[in-house]
Amino acid sequence: MIAPVLKTGRGLVSLASSNLALSVLFFNFMSVMAEQIKNKRVKFPEGKQKLFIASVSKRLNLGRDKLAKVFNINRRTLSDWCRERSTMNYKALLDLHMNCNIPIPKEIKILPQFWYVNRAAKLGAMMRNKLYGNPGTPEGRRRGGLTTMGKFMRKPELAKKLGLRIIKDIKRPKRDLQLAEFVGIVLGDGGLTNYQLKITFNRDTDAEHADFMKALIKKLFKLTPKIVSKELDKGSDIAVYSKNLVEFLESNGLKRGNKVKNKVDIPSWIKRNNKFQLSCLRGLMDTDGSCYAYGHNVNKKRYFSFALCFTNASEVLLRSVYNIFDRNKYYPCMSGRRVYVYREDEIKRYFQKVGTHNPKHLGNYKKFGFLKDKED
Repeated sequence: MIAPVLKTGRGLVSLASSNLALSVLFFNFMSVMAEQIKNKRVKFPEGKQKLFIASVSKRLNLGRDKLAKVFNINRRTLSDWCRERSTMNYKALLDLHMNCNIPIPKEIKILPQFWYVNRAAKLGAMMRNKLYGNPGTPEGRRRGGLTTMGKFMRKPELAKKLGLRIIKDIKRPKRDLQLAEFVGIVLGDGGLTNYQLKITFNRDTDAEHADFMKALIKKLFKLTPKIVSKELDKGSDIAVYSKNLVEFLESNGLKRGNKVKNKVDIPSWIKRNNKFQLSCLRGLMDTDGSCYAYGHNVNKKRYFSFALCFTNASEVLLRSVYNIFDRNKYYPCMSGRRVYVYREDEIKRYFQKVGTHNPKHLGNYKKFGFLKDKED
């Protein structure tokens, strides 16, 4: 049997194939409509949704558990619909209506898919503004920035993954003898930049003192310094990368940049306390100071003497060191860029009262005692 044909704009088409195509199109259309109906929600007037479900339950003489099973609805979902805590989907409404022949209230509204997005976004924005401030204002940006910083401080690995550098939190010690000594160390061989503290030392002769300085930094500020060695000479740097540390040291009288050009001096809080002055002096002498023995002949006899010497290019700092020695009756003298103490009894008193944390200086002083014994 020959299938009838239909004349169209595209030529002759078999009616059988045409009917099949129409059936497929109709099926696809109904599938789309069903999916759209399923995703749509129904907004009842207040109290009407609860009454509608109660009417269905009464008409079918079914409790909530059985009613949920009959219409393939989750028991928790049906309970929320009864309490009007959530809106009913449109497909469920049609199923209940058609099976129970209960009229649908005329006042209902059919809500489009994702109807809740705008409302949820508005509520979310309001809550966000309440917590962090309006992002369009300086206060909002400040609060948002603090929140982000707090998150990165708690998860530094996340900040590192994003290529961000987090400002290290530090311990802020009180003004005491140890901080005064550390200020002396920085005034001697240290320096500050915007984000870094650096203390230079000779890795051959001052390695033990470097260990003391690293331990002091960790104790005072809860920071772990790094050692950066130089290839062209015997110098190395103790480096701490912390903007908070730089700002803290600035608040205690130190300055960024060139110490000589900026005329950096011993801070006033140290100058007002003699014990602080002597601790600061120890830090200065252990870095920019030296202790040495020298020999000279008198009437063909060899004599040995010992000297303390502080060397610095800053006239302001030289004068302050001289004043500390003088105030404590060490009888100093100043020449050029140096301050000296020559008297043997005063040098002995210096090591007894002020002391040193640089084993190199202590070793030189003990060596001088050996030379004096040899002299006698």
